[in-house]
Amino acid sequence: MINKIQKVELSGEASPRRISPRREEDKQSNYDDLFDATTLFADVYLAGTELVMVGPPLLNLADGLEASRFEYRGEDITERITIRNLDRLVEIRAEVGGLAGNLSIVGPLGVWTVNIGHEDFPPLNGANILLTQQRDNDIEWILYWVMWHVQNHAVDVVVIYDNGSSLYSLDELEAACLNVPGVRHCLIIDWQVPFGVTGGPNQKWDSDYGQHEFLHHARTKYLNKSRAVLCCDIDELVQVLGEGDGIFDQIVASPSGVLSFSRLQVLQIPRPGLEDSRLRVHSLYGYVAESRALLNAKYGWNPAVLAEEAQLMVHRVANVDYPCADVNQVVGWHFGGIRKDWRSGSATPVSNMSTWPSPVQLETELVQVFDAIETIWEKVERRVSKWVPRSD
Repeated sequence: MINKIQKVELSGEASPRRISPRREEDKQSNYDDLFDATTLFADVYLAGTELVMVGPPLLNLADGLEASRFEYRGEDITERITIRNLDRLVEIRAEVGGLAGNLSIVGPLGVWTVNIGHEDFPPLNGANILLTQQRDNDIEWILYWVMWHVQNHAVDVVVIYDNGSSLYSLDELEAACLNVPGVRHCLIIDWQVPFGVTGGPNQKWDSDYGQHEFLHHARTKYLNKSRAVLCCDIDELVQVLGEGDGIFDQIVASPSGVLSFSRLQVLQIPRPGLEDSRLRVHSLYGYVAESRALLNAKYGWNPAVLAEEAQLMVHRVANVDYPCADVNQVVGWHFGGIRKDWRSGSATPVSNMSTWPSPVQLETELVQVFDAIETIWEKVERRVSKWVPRSD
């Protein structure tokens, strides 16, 4: 199923714009092109009995919004409006009894009318959810990522926020995912929201709004009744090492509702004998630097337990204490060869390494699972040719 958003934007020459919080000396050369100055709300929707608006931080727009009049179904609801300012995010709510209707906003920032209905989406109650935001990853990368987590963690629902892919249609993306054995439902959100700006030369992470909006939106709109959610990128595979419980069982067992896990970089060094014989997917690789330097963590969460005040961030959950699994028990493998240099605008996969400066080792437990699910991948792989040409 493909769902769209109800975006509210600042438009017109006379309309104000969000002013960047970053100093000029901290900006990269394309900062102003990437900064989201015009999104007021990424989406407006019903969540239970409440009307919810989620968007980038208001910053200089706060006074204008607070001076606005909100009407819903012809009734003034301005006094019911509550504004919650979070890290790189704002959430606005109003009690409306869960009824569909027209929202009218009139004020110094502009005039908007938004039709709010009850959206259809697959039943996600009790599901093990695999969640990501992505743009133009190759179809076979997505299929392998889905297949791995279905086979190893009993994922049954895939939720993808697509940030404007051009290599394939959203219908093709949905159909491809549904061809992976074990996937019950696939929900694609047509997420036409700017990704935002990365940290720049001085690593000032203050403008990457899109990632925080997507996580909060997913939590509050779609996933609040699922069993547990595992959030990771297409270039990441999560593995439970040894005889530990499955990742979703571990998430559900966490008293805080969060389980964090560290990541290790899998270098773009093809395993011997595979480079010329297969599509480039995660199982082409398996070498890690012997130093095993840890990357920033990722996590999963249990919606039924996660505290209301907790905020989902990219690499952590704010405002709540939670455990981080031992990397020898749960690891997120981050594959250097399953990516494109999107920060520089490249549409082709990064090159494989022909030399490397430090000693490396083959991760045998990872490779053993690759081998164990190879026949399943071969069945999926035969279907890849149905979809649009890949970038390579």
